Amino acid sequence: MADTTETGGVLQQLKSYVTTRKGTILAAEILLSLIILICYAASRYGGYTAVAICEMVFAIVFLVIFMLNLDKQFKIVFGLVAGILFGYDAYITIDQGIPQYLKHIIKT
Repeated sequence: MADTTETGGVLQQLKSYVTTRKGTILAAEILLSLIILICYAASRYGGYTAVAICEMVFAIVFLVIFMLNLDKQFKIVFGLVAGILFGYDAYITIDQGIPQYLKHIIKT
């Protein structure tokens, strides 16, 4: 998974990054999110359109970050953001899921 280090314009960096494995996966994720968004918008019940929009926006943000090699410049910031997101996810999971499961085990 080689990253590109060319110093051309943004369009040239995009073209060269999409040819790498990470770039291809991110571009495919953006395309699939767009297809899912179109399917949700065309369906009768489009309640999950926000999920497809968020997924596409996150994939575009990650594509730009990795394309411009910003992940190497801001390692501490990404680690902090990842820690906050993992902590929030653990808080939500423990707060909602595990106590009911433990109550079920204790009762039986």
